[in-house]
Amino acid sequence: MKIDVKKYHIDALNCGMELCKKIRSFGHEAYIVGGCVRDLVRCELGHTSWPDKMTYMSEAIHDIDIATNMPIEALKENFRTESNNGEAHGTILVFYGMGDPFEVTQFRLDGNYSDNRHPDSVEFTRSFAEDCKRRDFTMNALGMDGDGNIIDTVSGVDDIEHRIIKT
Repeated sequence: MKIDVKKYHIDALNCGMELCKKIRSFGHEAYIVGGCVRDLVRCELGHTSWPDKMTYMSEAIHDIDIATNMPIEALKENFRTESNNGEAHGTILVFYGMGDPFEVTQFRLDGNYSDNRHPDSVEFTRSFAEDCKRRDFTMNALGMDGDGNIIDTVSGVDDIEHRIIKT
């Protein structure tokens, strides 16, 4: 599936896609992930949930997160960054464009969750497919590259289409 995001009028999303392309130009993978991608797929499939009074999806989609296999040190060398105290878990804020920074997280595998919220340990991986396996639901384990292509390693699009919530 490929999404033409320009029709949704979401400047932050277009900027996030450009950041993914820039990371790719350094020889790494980068994908927009999480609820943003899920909601775009839902819209493409006709399963929307935002109120009719919203003019643009940008009113519903405002949190653009990125997953990459570019190490934090390389992100720091090539972009303006700021710590958000998530570096131990592979997350850093990357400023790109004129808007809010993007939360960029390295592909990872999570250890146990003794507090049921945060992993006790993480191990970084080069594989987006491995990173997807740790996510809560298949519909939240989708990625979108800088060209609008949906990367679906866990059949999340099918689950959205059939209205199935699967962990």
